[in-house]
Amino acid sequence: MKRRLRAPSPALVISLIALFVALGGTSYAAIASVPRNSIGSKQLKKNAVTGVKIKNGAVTKSKINTTGLTVPNAVHATSASSATSATNAASATVADAPGTLPSGHTEYGTIGSQPPKSGTAADIEIGDNAQLPFPAPVALDAAHVVLVGSITDGSPSQCSGSAAAPTAAAGYICIYPFAQHNAQLNQGTVWSSNTSKYGFQMSWSSVTSGLCWVFANWAYTAP
Repeated sequence: MKRRLRAPSPALVISLIALFVALGGTSYAAIASVPRNSIGSKQLKKNAVTGVKIKNGAVTKSKINTTGLTVPNAVHATSASSATSATNAASATVADAPGTLPSGHTEYGTIGSQPPKSGTAADIEIGDNAQLPFPAPVALDAAHVVLVGSITDGSPSQCSGSAAAPTAAAGYICIYPFAQHNAQLNQGTVWSSNTSKYGFQMSWSSVTSGLCWVFANWAYTAP
């Protein structure tokens, strides 16, 4: 005797259909690609994009809104509207003088003057002062300030350069005149046997009354 097959119940049919739909939907979600430009700010969770997710160099200057941008503490800055220490700053809490010139480094400058013709008689001493851009690490005295070609200093081996290319041995300031008229070069010095880390002087005298001048370039090398 043959057994008759019973048809599945409506409930079973509905359950199977729901299962296939669920499995098919899951498979689709797993394998389907995300369409281009389909994710926006609404799809991103708050704080979802962290620093490690951003490629180095990806955020350029043009993408940053500098209005209202502040830095809590900038000890050193090349350019700033407000900084503790800055090369260029509209407002700075402290504007310190530069540190001393590093050992072996050389700095340069110019020195000289032209007194009024009406006020210069014969044999009048003129003193010109120059300031070092970076203070010397060791205070200078008269023995280490050389006016090349002068009566007192002559042309020592520590000053082997020229006005066009000034040089100086370590610890020395060498002054090289490039223009002079009606002038006698006396010496390079620091006045009155004093010492200074910040500047020096050049002494010269008028030969006769009338117009006179001396102008020179100098070099200083830190010991």
